[in-house]
Amino acid sequence: MLSLLNPFRGASDRRDRVGPSRLQVVAGIFFAIGLSANAGDRAVDADSATAAAGAIFVQPTEIQLTSARDAMRILVSEPTAPSVFRDLSRQAEYRSSDTSVVVVDRGIARPVGNGSAQVIVTVGAHHKTIPVTVSGAQQSRPISFRYETLSVLTKQHCNSGGCHGAPSGKAGFRLSLFAFDPALDESTIIREELGRRTNRFDPAASLLLNKPLMKVPHGGGRQLKQDDAAYQVLHDWIAEGCQVDTHTAPRCERVEILPGDRVFQFPHVTQQLVVLAYFDDGNVRDVTGIVNYFSADETMATVTARGLVRGKAHGDTAIVVRYLEQIAAIRLTFIQPDANFQWADPPEHNYLDKFVFAKLKKMQFNPSPVCSDAQFVRRVYLDTIGLLPTIAEAQDFVADTSPDKRNELVDRLLDRPEYAHFWATRWGDLLRAKNSTLHETGVQKLHNWLVWAIETNLPYDKFV
Repeated sequence: MLSLLNPFRGASDRRDRVGPSRLQVVAGIFFAIGLSANAGDRAVDADSATAAAGAIFVQPTEIQLTSARDAMRILVSEPTAPSVFRDLSRQAEYRSSDTSVVVVDRGIARPVGNGSAQVIVTVGAHHKTIPVTVSGAQQSRPISFRYETLSVLTKQHCNSGGCHGAPSGKAGFRLSLFAFDPALDESTIIREELGRRTNRFDPAASLLLNKPLMKVPHGGGRQLKQDDAAYQVLHDWIAEGCQVDTHTAPRCERVEILPGDRVFQFPHVTQQLVVLAYFDDGNVRDVTGIVNYFSADETMATVTARGLVRGKAHGDTAIVVRYLEQIAAIRLTFIQPDANFQWADPPEHNYLDKFVFAKLKKMQFNPSPVCSDAQFVRRVYLDTIGLLPTIAEAQDFVADTSPDKRNELVDRLLDRPEYAHFWATRWGDLLRAKNSTLHETGVQKLHNWLVWAIETNLPYDKFV
């Protein structure tokens, strides 16, 4: 396990320490998230091997539908180069082997009757089959208040801090922030205003629908359309009698984003996402239409409310999905091929270089040349302890002819007291430690703890 901001301290070969704290932070991020970028690369490689056999790759590889309301989107991909894919979900043709069991409309499988069947996916001369099992086709699972009604209110931003999720609500209507208090939401939605917000006898006349549709004046403007998945969920929940979940109702344990981490090459840089929610009763539901999507860098890629990603520039970004308290992310990489690119094949000086160089090579970026001693001494002082070297320190370092002087300087800086205090301040900024939230004594206590954690080289898992 890497230690806090100093993954190389205590290593058997101290020459493998690369030094600047910025690189150590990068190292911590790589390992603290389980080398997710490289894990994604391995997943893509596995996908590529699978897809190469049939020239197309489908997800999910099997489908189970347990209610008349269930549906499952199908993704279709084609490898265009080693570890590189393009999305063919919209171009593919879909056919059911037994339409009395399952039908497929625009890549979405829906149950018709109980039994087993197959979905045949065709792209050109290539075919893939997906086994489908349907049970409970004559039973319509009730709308879940928590996992559907509150989820779509979250997706439409109704319970955000700038709307009804504010501490005092908006226009007399208060919701818990991002649905964190379902009991409060149950009371305000169903019981307040003499029940006018939900009309069980005429669901379409409910204020909960008509206000965001702007059929009734609404200070937040139009937030809903009748063809939105959110409208159908809210309408059907009201029509079912505004039922709330029992204490024995299934609970969501995690969410998964398909297709997972992927690499794309221009011009094929769009990807439809599918989000699966895994419940503790064993069921897996497609919740693609009722989750919130975010792009970590919209200059690299955007994502629509329906989960369609569009790459915009050479680089990579994370796409984050939030389904109530469940959060998942994938990393998507977009490459503009350069026919003239040649990898410089720089030597690896430590085990981090292996991962950094692999990513740079994939992105077609050669690493910058080694900086001069004068540049290095200034950068390493600023990055590690937040101070410039004195004139004497800089001159002594430049004049030193020792071949290992850079590693030795890093060791000395990491042992200076300024190192822990400087990085405790940086971590305090990242954690947003402010008097307004923690009060002055709380900020000081957190700072002291951060100094201790860095001085004692606390491992990242313990730090978290």
